[in-house]
Amino acid sequence: MEWFDFEGRPNGSCGQTSCFEPTIAETKDGNVLFLARSTVGRLVQSYSTDGGDHWNAVVPSDLSSSESPALMVTLPKTRDLLIIWNQISREEIRRGYRRGRLSSAISTDGGHSWGKFKTLELSEGLEDRDRVPPEFPIKML
Repeated sequence: MEWFDFEGRPNGSCGQTSCFEPTIAETKDGNVLFLARSTVGRLVQSYSTDGGDHWNAVVPSDLSSSESPALMVTLPKTRDLLIIWNQISREEIRRGYRRGRLSSAISTDGGHSWGKFKTLELSEGLEDRDRVPPEFPIKML
């Protein structure tokens, strides 16, 4: 469950929302990153520092997303993270394009930041842009 406010602080002031269909990968520093689909217009994330026995609070990531699952893997040679997901803005979700932009990105710092954004597939009617910035306030769509 997610339990954060409109700015993404895990304090529960905006109630609870669910997160589900996680994708999990080991980071360079030996932590485990959990990313999951949610209803707040972003993927949500959590870290474990003990191999998955205990987890930090679930918070919003900086990856704009519809309520669609993602796939993340650790690249064998570099230990960087690669993610493939449906990157979309709130306005595009409202227009019915929940899965209209299939994107990829790479994190070299264990999922704390993402770069090298690329659009892999795009539905007709959507703007061809590689990065869809996250929107505030963070709230259920």
